[in-house]
Amino acid sequence: MRGTTVVRLFSALVVVGSLTAVPLSGPAAAAAAPTTCDNPKSVVNIKTLTATVTLSNCSNQAATGGSGVMTVKFKLATTAGITGTITWKGTGTTTVLFKTAAGKTPNKCKAPATEYISTGKVTAGTGKALTIIKKGSPYSESVCSNAKTGASTIYPGTKVII
Repeated sequence: MRGTTVVRLFSALVVVGSLTAVPLSGPAAAAAAPTTCDNPKSVVNIKTLTATVTLSNCSNQAATGGSGVMTVKFKLATTAGITGTITWKGTGTTTVLFKTAAGKTPNKCKAPATEYISTGKVTAGTGKALTIIKKGSPYSESVCSNAKTGASTIYPGTKVII
């Protein structure tokens, strides 16, 4: 049982290496174009149960400043999900709450990696970022992750979209 829990937690840790969100919908979000970032880079620390994801080449400069760093503290995970906070370059923060599950098979991941999909929503933010990336906006991510090695890559054909 403990081994399975550790593998699931480790899988969740490496999944945060990529963020791909559902385009924003609804009247409040209609005015804002989705934000995209290319090729996220993640560093997972299994001992402290944290992950740091560097987002670069981000669109929507007014909300992101062009880049950001997401910090995820898995130790604070609850049944509601896992919280991650993106600190954008000079524009504020965006906080998301998400859950992760294995994707469908077959998929575009190269063996032995497995597709993992996280879904959730923006729960908070600060500064200029919050005025553009609204609270309640849908969020999802998809990556190819090898639970044994911890290696993960963005799912083919996707970008970080928030």
